[in-house]
Order: sequence, then structure tokens, then C-alpha cells
Amino acid sequence: MGNGLAMTPMRGALVLLLALFMAPILNLALAVPPGAVVRALSAPHTLAAMRVSLAASVTAIAVATLLGVPAAYALARAGERVRGIGLFLLALPLALPPIASGMLLLGTFGERKPVGAWLYAHGAGIVDTFLG
Repeated sequence: MGNGLAMTPMRGALVLLLALFMAPILNLALAVPPGAVVRALSAPHTLAAMRVSLAASVTAIAVATLLGVPAAYALARAGERVRGIGLFLLALPLALPPIASGMLLLGTFGERKPVGAWLYAHGAGIVDTFLG
């Protein structure tokens, strides 16, 4: 029996993971004066971006719940082949990292791209909006 303070591989991995997560925050705290951080976080454009992000997140959760629960029920009752195809199609968006999918979406719906230019011309811009 070891004492409770022994460093096991699992604890070592946890400490390393926490250090990696905390490093950027610590760097920010040491490199930027606290007043500048407060000013940046309270700037109107920052608050607007946070409002859009919060509203989009809540909406995404609601849509995912409203569509996901019935989809899960249907997949649970479907045959093996249909279930496999359905799970593949539903998991496909998770295969791309968010930055890659964001770049693909900007390449399609950007203001200077054909689809994006058409949307902007008709008052339905995507980039930096709640719709986006």
C-alpha cells in the first residue's frame, strides 16, 4: 500500500493536462495588465460577440435535443445496416476539427465567395452573425 500522495501514471497525466490547460491563462495573466483584460472584456464588440455566442450555444443545444432524441430513438429501433449508416452520417461532422470546418464554411459562405456574396446581396449575411 502506498500513501495517497504517490504519483501514479494517471495522476501524472492529469497534472500534465492541467498544466497544458493553465499555461495560456497564466501567460495571459503575466503578459497583459489586469486593467487591459477588463477593458477588452467589457468593450461593446466583445460583449456583442459573447451575446451571439451564448444565444447560438443555447439554440444549438435546443435544436440538438429536439432533433437528437427522436433520431436516437429511431436509430435504436432501426436495423443494423440502417443504424450503421445513420450513425456514420450523424458522426461525420465530428470528424473535422472545428477550425477546419470553420475554414470550409468561410470558403463557401464568405462575403467574397459566390454563395456568400449572393446571401449578403439579399440581406442574409452569414459571417459574424447569429445565423453563422
